[in-house]
Amino acid sequence: MKFLYISGCKNLTTIDDCAFCNFSNLEKLEIWFTPNLTNIHENAFGSISSGKLYSKLTDFGISGSNISSVSEKLFDWSKADTLDLSTKGFNCDCSMAWLINDLKRLNSVFSKKVHFVQMNGIGAKGKCNSPPEFNGKHLYAVSGKICNGKLSELYHSSSTTSAIFWIFFFGIIFGIAIICFIFQKQIIKFVYYRIISQQENDNDEYNFFQYSSLKEEDTISASVTVY
Repeated sequence: MKFLYISGCKNLTTIDDCAFCNFSNLEKLEIWFTPNLTNIHENAFGSISSGKLYSKLTDFGISGSNISSVSEKLFDWSKADTLDLSTKGFNCDCSMAWLINDLKRLNSVFSKKVHFVQMNGIGAKGKCNSPPEFNGKHLYAVSGKICNGKLSELYHSSSTTSAIFWIFFFGIIFGIAIICFIFQKQIIKFVYYRIISQQENDNDEYNFFQYSSLKEEDTISASVTVY
């Protein structure tokens, strides 16, 4: 089965561990108008037990549910094309920092995928329920402000490594520049004496060469005279 639609299940409160593990080809999962659904187990697709994020899901929707937090390990969110997260509101804390803090980044992984759709007056909220200081604010308004701007290591590991590399690289360049500025007089003197020393060595070699040439000429002249 590739498509699964669940709608109007008022008694559905939670989606359990490995609930979709037998649907190994599932590409679209839409859960609509389930007002009492509050939790989807992070291993619902078997991502935890298999040790690999489920990567076949292209469309995922939880419109009209009461889910306030979803795990970054639920499935491979970066592979999805459409994410309908029109719930009643989210916990805008560290549990959701992986998604919310990404939304306003220039190289955002999720901003073009996430949608908030309203149907029959349900959905399209896209706002925070908690903590109190963020209550009622849109996810985009608090993006980058949650949990000290923390991002997901699953979806931003390469960019984080790259940032660390460039910080380290420019740190070295800056350090070298500071050292050169502090010891510029000593460096200039060192370079100057190196040049003078090299010139003296070159002159000594040149004089030695001239002396050797003259000596050879004297030897040749003496040989000719004796002959």
